[in-house]
Amino acid sequence: MGGIVADFSHGASAPTRRATASEVGCNLAALLRTGHFALAFALVAVPARAQSLRAGEHDRQSSYELEHVNPRFLALEFAASAVFATTFVLAAGAPPTECSWCATNAFDEAVRDALRAAHPRTAGSLSHAFSTGAAPALALAALVPTAFMRGRPSHAFEDVVITLDATIVTFGLTNGTKRLVARARPAVRHGVAAEFEYADKPSEWNKSFFSADTSLAFALVSSATTLSYLRGYRSAPWVLFAGSVIGVSTALLRVAADVHYATDVLTGAAIGTAVGFSMPFFLHRRAGTTEARAFTVVPLLGASGTGVMVEGSL
Repeated sequence: MGGIVADFSHGASAPTRRATASEVGCNLAALLRTGHFALAFALVAVPARAQSLRAGEHDRQSSYELEHVNPRFLALEFAASAVFATTFVLAAGAPPTECSWCATNAFDEAVRDALRAAHPRTAGSLSHAFSTGAAPALALAALVPTAFMRGRPSHAFEDVVITLDATIVTFGLTNGTKRLVARARPAVRHGVAAEFEYADKPSEWNKSFFSADTSLAFALVSSATTLSYLRGYRSAPWVLFAGSVIGVSTALLRVAADVHYATDVLTGAAIGTAVGFSMPFFLHRRAGTTEARAFTVVPLLGASGTGVMVEGSL
């Protein structure tokens, strides 16, 4: 078991007044600098701590077996993932020719103004290099060589199939939602479609929400990270770090390429991470594990301030 404590106290109380926009921005920056968002990293730090506490119980040169990894189950899981993705996309209908969600908002516009690249097509090409190149390469590098080095080639096959399933499900959710929502892409909304990568593909003009490159990148790296922790690989924290860099880079470049708004990539990151984490975590727990896998959030109240404690294990 491991615990993470995040203190959200902000000192003595002051007379109540309405904060100005600049003060809100300064307060947000101060929170980021002082690390009061440590809770956001709890689900990462806790499993790492739990793994270190169990190091003496497990041979460093071996890896954990997982449940439901026999060929029959994996085949059924793959088939179910493919059927779900295909059905959802087909049920969503044909690619939209007009936008249903045409309006934008101040937040998305502000981020677009800050990140839009001078050459959107170059940013788009770089984003694909991260999402379709670096992300799958990291997943394979994290799972396959380690399994072979530990004399468990079957683990490599099992983990690749599980990661592929998470990617397929994410693909279906993303592309089906794109067709249902029909949000106009930023370049189209602002009348500069000739400058971005889909200039010659009108069928892509109204598929902004949510970002496929971002969701797929996060699905790949989060699945690889979760499986690395479940297997007990010591490289898991490094997979997490590299995967975070790849995922965030993909998201930023999609906005810079003027093909997505900030809310598109934030949603894509959330969906990809949720699927990439959930499928291995809930369908393929460690074999023989008797301890319930759960994360508990406990509110902390005291004279010095308030906060929360998050604890749990993989």
